[in-house]
Amino acid sequence: MGSHADRFTVTDGVSKSKYFLKTGSSKPFGRYSYRVKETLDSPSWPNPGFMFVALSGDNDSTKEHQLHVGALVSGWTYEVLLDAELDVGAVTEVTFRWYNHIFNPVTPRYGASKVELQRGKDNMIVSFCGTENVKENALQRVLPCQA
Repeated sequence: MGSHADRFTVTDGVSKSKYFLKTGSSKPFGRYSYRVKETLDSPSWPNPGFMFVALSGDNDSTKEHQLHVGALVSGWTYEVLLDAELDVGAVTEVTFRWYNHIFNPVTPRYGASKVELQRGKDNMIVSFCGTENVKENALQRVLPCQA
């Protein structure tokens, strides 16, 4: 609606249109928002690097989105607002990947110990629990926590 939102009139008093916080340049134009909070499990020392997440659901999967660039510190929680290019449906899995942009002979292993995902369209929160740490550029599948 943009800068002309004040000129928009609703004929029956209730808007039945769906509005998106962000739009893309290609079809489908709407973007789907998710808030991702990930708690990192790693060695005790901080390490510079990059973290990425991707969402998989019962409809489709997103591409990888950058979660963080900088120090990877065990126990810290990293948060990002992710704008997915498609509606994945009910999210069933989060994929985590990291890499170090400098050579590290110690070959540390990192993992997502917990991921909290909040869907933008209905504010539903789903928790995912990781069970392992992975080496650099390996994919970690983070599944829903067992009750």
